[in-house]
Amino acid sequence: MFSKTLKDSLDIIEVASRYLPDLKSAGRTYKSNCPFHEERTPSFVIFPETQSWRCFGACVEGGDVISFVMKIEKIDFQQAIKLLADSVGIEVPRYNNDNANVELYNINESAYNFFHNFLLSENGLAARNYMINNRGVDHDTIMKFGLGLSPSDNRQLPRYLENLGFSNKQISESGLVFIREDGIPKDIFAGRLVFPIIDSKGKVLGFGGRTLNDNGPKYINSSKTKIFDKSSSLYGINLAKEGIADSGKVVLVEGYMDVLTAHQYGYDNVVACMGTALTESQVRYISVLSKQCVLALDADIAGSEATFRSIENSWKAFERVFVGKKNNVSLYKTTNKIDLRIAQFNSGKDPDEIIRTDKVSWEDHIDNSKPLLAYLIENAPRRWNILSNEGKQSATENIAPLILSLDNDYDREHYYGLFANTLNEDINVVKSAVISANKKNNSNNMPSFNQKINYGTIEKNDNSYLLEEHTLSMVIKWPYLFSLAENVDGSWFSIWENRQVFDILLKYNGSQEMIIENRTQLPGDVLSRIEDLGNIDLPNMTKSNREKAVKQCVLKLQERYLRGMKKEEASLWSNNSDLNNVPSEDLSHLQEKAIIVNDMLSDVFNKSTEKNSDI
Repeated sequence: MFSKTLKDSLDIIEVASRYLPDLKSAGRTYKSNCPFHEERTPSFVIFPETQSWRCFGACVEGGDVISFVMKIEKIDFQQAIKLLADSVGIEVPRYNNDNANVELYNINESAYNFFHNFLLSENGLAARNYMINNRGVDHDTIMKFGLGLSPSDNRQLPRYLENLGFSNKQISESGLVFIREDGIPKDIFAGRLVFPIIDSKGKVLGFGGRTLNDNGPKYINSSKTKIFDKSSSLYGINLAKEGIADSGKVVLVEGYMDVLTAHQYGYDNVVACMGTALTESQVRYISVLSKQCVLALDADIAGSEATFRSIENSWKAFERVFVGKKNNVSLYKTTNKIDLRIAQFNSGKDPDEIIRTDKVSWEDHIDNSKPLLAYLIENAPRRWNILSNEGKQSATENIAPLILSLDNDYDREHYYGLFANTLNEDINVVKSAVISANKKNNSNNMPSFNQKINYGTIEKNDNSYLLEEHTLSMVIKWPYLFSLAENVDGSWFSIWENRQVFDILLKYNGSQEMIIENRTQLPGDVLSRIEDLGNIDLPNMTKSNREKAVKQCVLKLQERYLRGMKKEEASLWSNNSDLNNVPSEDLSHLQEKAIIVNDMLSDVFNKSTEKNSDI
C-alpha cells in the first residue's frame, strides 16, 4: 500500500535534520535541543534503529517520523503524509471524485459571489453604511472577510443558482434555502447581512446571517450539509492561521463581529466558535494549530453553567487522560499539551466593544488570562453553595481530578491554596478532601516506586498487525462502541495503514454513515481498507463482552506503546555517553518522568489483566 511505500522511503534522521540544525550523533542515538519546548541541555533523542523519536524532557512524548512532522508543522496526519510524500517524490493517491460534494462547494462559491456583489452594489448601500457607521467595520475588512448581503426577495438567490445550472435537488441540499409546501426554494438569509464561513484551505463551507431589522432570530446559519457543520467549524480560520502560528496562541471568541473587529485592529489570531459551547472537534483542530488557547468570554456568559460544562468537557476529552494511580489516587496528564486559558471580562462589554474602546484592556486580559483550573476554582461559588458542607463536597469532587492532574508539585500546592481560600477552609483539610474525593472506584493499590513490577510477558509471536486489525475491526463493525477508543492516541498504531484508518474514524466519530457521505474527501485505498476491516469475522459476543473486548484491545495498544517507551528509556540509560554533561537536576527530571511511565504501564497492565479475566 501507499503508506508502506512512503514509510520505506523515509529516514527519520534525514527528515528531522531539516528542522534541527543542532542534531548530532550521540552513540547509538542522535540528540538535539527539543524543538517543542525551551531547554538548556538536549533532551530530544532519535533512535535510528526503531526510526522513532522521544523527548525525555518536559514533553515526555514521542513517536515516529509522521508524529514528528505533524507536531513541528502543526498539521494533521493526512497533511503530514502529503508533505512527506512530496519530499521524496511519491505521488499521493487521488481522492475519489463524487459530484455531490463538488457541487456543494460550487454552489457555496456562487452564493458567496452573489451575496458579496449585492452588498457592494447600490442595493447594499444602507447595509454598508450600517456596518461602517454603526458597527465600525471598515471597507477593507468587508472586502477581506468577503461579507455579503442577501436581497429581501427570498427568491432571488434560488433563481440566480437555477440560472447557473444547479438543479432544485442540489439547491435544496445546499443548506441555503428552505422548501415551501409548494416545493419552491426560498433563501433563508433574505434581508440579512451574510458572513461566509471558510475553511483553512479557502473553501466556502456555509454562511451565517445577521438580521438588519430585528425580524426573526438575530443570527442564523446554513443548515448542516455534507460539507458544513457549525459545531466543527471556526469562523475566520482562513485568515487567522498564520497569526496563530506567529503568536503561538489562538484566541477564541463567540461571534462574527468579535472576529471582524479583532482582525481590523491587528489581532489576527482570533477565531469564533459561533456559540458559547466549545465542541470536541473544534478543540481537536485547535490543538493541532497551537499549544495555547484563550477563551475570551463575554461577561454575561462567563458564569453560565453551560459554559462551565463546555470547557470542562473540552478539557476532559482532549487534555486529560488517565495515566495511573499513586497511593490509591487517580492521576491524569495532558496529552496534546494544549494550555487552555480563560480571559473573563467583567465590564459588561463583549470583545468587539472592548477592542474598539480599550485595546490596552483587551491585551492585558488576553496576556494575563487565567489557567482553566484557576478560573474554575475562583468561580466555584457561582456554581455551588460553598457555604454548606454539601456544596463544598460537590465542588471538591469536580475540582479534585484537575488538581491531581498537575505534574508539578509546586503548581499543585498553589492550587490547593487557591481552592482552600475559595472554600474558606484549612489547606490540609482541603488536601485530604481532594484525595478522598478521588479515591472512589479506585480499589487497587499501586506498587511503590522501588518495588519490582511484574509487567507480564509478551508472546514471541505477538503480532502487532493482528492487535491493531482486531481493534479497528470491532469499532467499525460496532460503531456504537467507538467512544471507548476515542482517547486512543494515533501513535499507538505501529502500522501506518491502520493509523490512517483510525485517523478517519476519529474524524467522523466512528460513524460509517458519515464516512460514506464524505467518501469523496477520503483516499480510495483507505476506504477499501475500512471495508475489508468491516468484513472480518468476529466471534459472537454479548453486548457486554463486546465492550470488554474493545476496552481490552485499547489497553493492549497502550501497554505496547508504553513498553516501547520503557525500551527507549532503557537504551538511553544504558549508553552513558548519551547522558554526559547532563546537569543533575535534569537527570532528576528524567528519573521522575521514568517513574510516571512506570506507573502508567503498571496500571495499564493491572487493568488489562482484570479485563482479560472478565471476558
